[in-house]
Amino acid sequence: MKILAVDTTTNVLAAGLVENGFVRAEYILDHKKAHSQKIMPVIEQILSDTQTDISEIDLFAAANGPGSFTGIRIGLATVKALAQATGKPVVPVNTLEALAYNAASFDQRVCALLDARNDSVYCAVYRFQDGKAVADLPPTYLPVEKLVEYLCGEQDKTILTGNDMESLAGQIGEACSCIILPPALRIPHASSVARAALENTAVPYDQINAYYINKPQAEREYEQRQ
Repeated sequence: MKILAVDTTTNVLAAGLVENGFVRAEYILDHKKAHSQKIMPVIEQILSDTQTDISEIDLFAAANGPGSFTGIRIGLATVKALAQATGKPVVPVNTLEALAYNAASFDQRVCALLDARNDSVYCAVYRFQDGKAVADLPPTYLPVEKLVEYLCGEQDKTILTGNDMESLAGQIGEACSCIILPPALRIPHASSVARAALENTAVPYDQINAYYINKPQAEREYEQRQ
């Protein structure tokens, strides 16, 4: 099975081709967040380098959030268009679940984090059973202090992963004696999106939706003013 996977939910653009569990090509770019301009040229380069025609793709996978509202839409719109053109299914993958798959080879539980601003995070905690992520704490929005309380209340050590989380991961890790993954394993990987896709449900292109968890900050501030 050939899976074309993308993740544009954070400042990192990730795209890759995975065939029968092997990574044929993977592209990771953290530069100026020009996802809308870069995503299709990157996919075309991957297909060219692997001598793969788009019609040969069996499954498309895309991280569908949480994350950047604009970034989420870019990735989903891209795979929707490709899936519609080829008649192939799409698997939406939660961004936090995909990040957790970066640490699937470890025995400890994994906490995936994304900065939600205002001393809050999007977070989820997973354990891996037979290579599959099982949620102890489903994706949610929490103040950092509440997440610290949750992690410190568990006896097992926790691995922290998450993009652009240097200061918060250090704060949480120090408070709860967590293990912080190195930077290369804290950023989105298209291969992890593809791996998670095999454990999730494929849907037609017109049924894939974004998963924001929370409303945009501007909308929340407007509602508070009202």
